[in-house]
Amino acid sequence: MVEVSATDFRKDMFRLMRHAAETGEDVIVRLRGRRFVVRHERPPAELTPEERWARYEAWCARQDRSSMPPDLDLDAVFAEVAEEARAEYEAEWEEFYGPERPE
Repeated sequence: MVEVSATDFRKDMFRLMRHAAETGEDVIVRLRGRRFVVRHERPPAELTPEERWARYEAWCARQDRSSMPPDLDLDAVFAEVAEEARAEYEAEWEEFYGPERPE
């Protein structure tokens, strides 16, 4: 931990901030009996879509699942995809075999 007066901090501000960023050490600035802390903080890491989904599912498990937005409801999404796939299959069937289906 580095402790400096406000005047010294003003003189060497960028050097002290670089020091805090590189070493992770706090810089304490004294001014009229008060202390101010300059500290390097890392931003939170970006979550991958999978990590975001896992956190959301964990949240839903603690909450009422009916509160899940419709675009994240797996059953509804699967039903929508299944309906689209069925329609595509039937269109391709008719294109290949015609409108009548063999028994």
